[in-house]
Amino acid sequence: MEKELIINKENAIDTLHRMSAHLGSKLQAAELFSSCDDDKQRIEPMWVAAVTELSGLLMPYSSLTLHADKALFSLHMPDNWKEEQFDNLVKHCEVYIGNALFANWLSYFNPENAIFYKNLNREGAVSIEHLLALRRKPV
Repeated sequence: MEKELIINKENAIDTLHRMSAHLGSKLQAAELFSSCDDDKQRIEPMWVAAVTELSGLLMPYSSLTLHADKALFSLHMPDNWKEEQFDNLVKHCEVYIGNALFANWLSYFNPENAIFYKNLNREGAVSIEHLLALRRKPV
């Protein structure tokens, strides 16, 4: 069974901007913590690192093609994989990328909080691996 999982780069970076702005406003240091479009050169390697991290989780079942505006994972799932879980897998992967990107951003400014989001992604990784392992019962 072939599926394409697409992670939109702009959506992931918008998530980073929202999360960092929220943290900046909570800490009353928005100018320090908030990312913005001016940070493109700094964010680009973080995006690649986050996508590569996700690729490692999906590796047994996918191949990655990185485009300027998206990451495309071509999934090659067994025929008995529970295909109805695909939407859940996409959502988990989007959240994983958002948290990985935010953790990478925080590692520059607030390493303690970066550790929290990296740990949060460990739980996300377990969920993704679980979804990849779901199979239908033999008939």
